[in-house]
Amino acid sequence: MVNDKPAVGNSGGSSSLSINVATETGEGQNYGVDFDFNAKGTVGSVVAGFGVGYSQDRTVLITHGEESEYTGTVSDINLPTDEFGPNRYSWGIFTYVFDDPVSAQQYEIVNYWVE
Repeated sequence: MVNDKPAVGNSGGSSSLSINVATETGEGQNYGVDFDFNAKGTVGSVVAGFGVGYSQDRTVLITHGEESEYTGTVSDINLPTDEFGPNRYSWGIFTYVFDDPVSAQQYEIVNYWVE
């Protein structure tokens, strides 16, 4: 997951970004009721009939998940305006899941990008 491209500021302060990573899983079950009734009768040479039907479906869904929030901070560039322009850059944070082949465990990696 990657966030937007914020630019570093021109002050003595800093800029912070947060990224929220959520996973959600669920399981559900459909159930339904169907009912049909058909009647047919013959009176002499005339055949008459009717039908009644009813159907109803419902779904039960249970979800659960986990959520993590990561925050990164970088210092602003405190330069005169004429020097700030050429030295300006954008930055952000991102996460990805790493499958470690040695331990067979998964790790969430948080890293910075600079442009």
